[in-house]
Amino acid sequence: MEISGETRRLENPMLNKPTPPAGFTIVEEREPCPECGSTATVKIQQQTHCNQCGHQWPPVKREPLGPTRSDYLNGISWRDRFQW
Repeated sequence: MEISGETRRLENPMLNKPTPPAGFTIVEEREPCPECGSTATVKIQQQTHCNQCGHQWPPVKREPLGPTRSDYLNGISWRDRFQW
């Protein structure tokens, strides 16, 4: 069978929702990345990270940690380190 000159429309199986095998259920839907739209995302603590473009959301306010052992041994004041 020769296909030259014919145009065939093939269905893209990735556009349809996957059907799990018998006995399995889909556990969670992944949130798409707001930057690139990829669904290759993972949860890391309170944030979601996109493995495609590296975007992380939502922003998390991080509080400074207290003085470390190195700070004590080197005589660095905690307030001097973080410039309060």
